Amino acid sequence: MKLMLIAIILSVGLIQCNSSSDNSTIADEKNYTANDIEGNWTLINTEIIEEKQSIAQYNETAEPEIIREWSPPVYVDGDGILRPHSEKYYLSSIYPDMDIREDSIYKFNYPIELVQRNAYVIDSSLLKIGDNPKGKIINLSSNKDTLKISYLDIYGLYLEETYQKTTYNDSILDILKLYKTNFPLLAGTWKLIREEDVGWGQTYRLIFPYEIPDSIVLTEEELITSLFSDRSCQMMTDDKKRKYFLAYDGAELQLIPDDWYDPYTWYLYGEGDNPYIHFRRIDEE
Repeated sequence: MKLMLIAIILSVGLIQCNSSSDNSTIADEKNYTANDIEGNWTLINTEIIEEKQSIAQYNETAEPEIIREWSPPVYVDGDGILRPHSEKYYLSSIYPDMDIREDSIYKFNYPIELVQRNAYVIDSSLLKIGDNPKGKIINLSSNKDTLKISYLDIYGLYLEETYQKTTYNDSILDILKLYKTNFPLLAGTWKLIREEDVGWGQTYRLIFPYEIPDSIVLTEEELITSLFSDRSCQMMTDDKKRKYFLAYDGAELQLIPDDWYDPYTWYLYGEGDNPYIHFRRIDEE
């Protein structure tokens, strides 16, 4: 009888402990809303959380027909830990800034370039972006000036991004959201890239059947004018001024020939359907 009484007491005690534990878990669970993370943010740190990585996901990304060193850009070291081939490259971001408004997240490199806009929803402490059903875990500091976003990336590395609250100029944000590029900031001298090592064992070579200059100068005045027209410029091509549309991507100016250049010609020269001519700002070299 005593043994039965002891068993009942222990059972009740375990139930109470479990109940207490469950309540504690519920109490600790974060429940964020869109209002909590709305505003301007800039990335200040990205780190790899080794204990949460996934070797299985890494194995799924392997492509046997491609040299393993480049596919994927991570590897398993002698201790069985996933490492990027270049941590500096892997953890850097050329689009470190965010503007979160209502139901949208804008990613950009302030103040010059907007790269994407995605819809999002918040489910408790999960941030679900676009059509991706997998959520990223968010954690907001008590004073709401630091936002951590952590997730398992496609290669099996678990990343934690830390963002600091900041303030951006609304007029500049409006230009970026309308045109994706703050074109007046492209004023200056740009050097033509004829050949360049682009990393991961690949080399870019310009293939273009016309003579073009080694550099181009864009003025703020013409760029402001282009903002209200078709965002184009003129460049000497075989000793004749030709029209090119302006684009910008990750510190590179890109010129795209107007319809005077037959896209089929581009195919013949082996460049697919992306007739971009690349330039880099001289003062950035």
